[in-house]
Parts: sequence; structure tokens; C-alpha cells
Amino acid sequence: MKRFFLLFLIIILDLGVIGCNHNEDEDRIGIRGIITNVSMNEKQEVTNVLVEGKVESDTSFDKASVFITKDTKVNSPETLRKGMKVEVIFTGPIAESYPVQGRAKVITVIE
Repeated sequence: MKRFFLLFLIIILDLGVIGCNHNEDEDRIGIRGIITNVSMNEKQEVTNVLVEGKVESDTSFDKASVFITKDTKVNSPETLRKGMKVEVIFTGPIAESYPVQGRAKVITVIE
């Protein structure tokens, strides 16, 4: 009975910790770098950019293929183009290929 109670207590505590877990990486900058390639659809809307930079203390990747959706917030009135320096915050799963592939939540043009 004592073992059952101890096991039950451990499970409850684990579930409590997991349930309270906040994803701190949600708004972390995934990559900061230069756009080296831009892909557009038939309507001439930017759908994907390749960003190359270096891993810094506040970033995770040095090269990323970034998918842009209607939900992506681009912090610039300009159209994204080759040569711009940007910061990207990802949303959802990131394919751990090289370069990594993921959907952008926010793209901020910094130069």
C-alpha cells in the first residue's frame, strides 16, 4: 500500500510539472542572418526564404529554410528580398534537416 501511494504521488507530481510547463522557446529568435534566396508563388507573393547567419547566444540555427504563411507577421512594410538582414521566430515543428525547415511566426527586418 505504501508503494502504491508513493507511485501515485510521483505520477501526480510529474503531471503537475508537465502541465505547468511553459514553452520558453516559443518566442525565441531561431535565426538571425541574411536572406540568400527568395521563393515566390504565381501571385508573386513570397512563400519561402533561405536565411544564413551564425549561431549566437540568443539564436539556435545558422541556416534555415523559412516558410511564410498568411499567419506570418512580417515587421516591415517592404517585401522581403535577397540581401536583407532578418530575425526569424519559428512556430510549430521544425524539421531538423540541414538547413532546418520551419514556418515563421514573426520575421523582423533589421537592416
